[in-house]
Amino acid sequence: MQNGHAVLDDGRAELHRAMTGKPVIFDEVCYEGDIAKRWGNLSAEAMVERFWWGTIGGTYVGHSETFASDRNADGSWLGQGGVLRGHSAPRLAFLRGILENGPAPGVDPIQTWWGYRLAGKDQDYYLRYFGADTPAEWPVVLPGKGAGALHSYRADIIDTWNMTITPAGTFTMAQMNDYDVHDPARPTLALSGKPWLAVRLVRV
Repeated sequence: MQNGHAVLDDGRAELHRAMTGKPVIFDEVCYEGDIAKRWGNLSAEAMVERFWWGTIGGTYVGHSETFASDRNADGSWLGQGGVLRGHSAPRLAFLRGILENGPAPGVDPIQTWWGYRLAGKDQDYYLRYFGADTPAEWPVVLPGKGAGALHSYRADIIDTWNMTITPAGTFTMAQMNDYDVHDPARPTLALSGKPWLAVRLVRV
């Protein structure tokens, strides 16, 4: 739970997708807003977080807003349309741009139940999202074995809230164990210790 709300994470999202075997749209992850109802008072940060976890889980998330002067959702954007007032929409557009510049037709969850928390295209493109966590570094470990997994990747640190992308050098993978690869010369990527970060790895 987070501020009284259940948190959507990549595991819960992928579970729905695996169960149905079809594309999954999360249309009710609650809304950014200020109404009294528990489903209509998410912070912008929580709204954006749910989109990122849904993406890492290989699903699609729906957006709306419930800001209303009388705290009645019927008079909000959800009920009437109009002008978006919240802070999540531009950050969701930023996420959309990242996905549009990624592999076609999109990203898939990668070995969700082994704790990698990755989405992308195996051996080619990876997104790792940290949500509200604030790590100072990330051990760059990818699933893979054999010569076909020993590639080099360009890293970018993505600040999903401030909407910045910072180049972070290259990782050249070698076999780490029976299941994973890493760069023995550079086993970790330094991070800022702030929330709402993601890392993108693109094969070069």
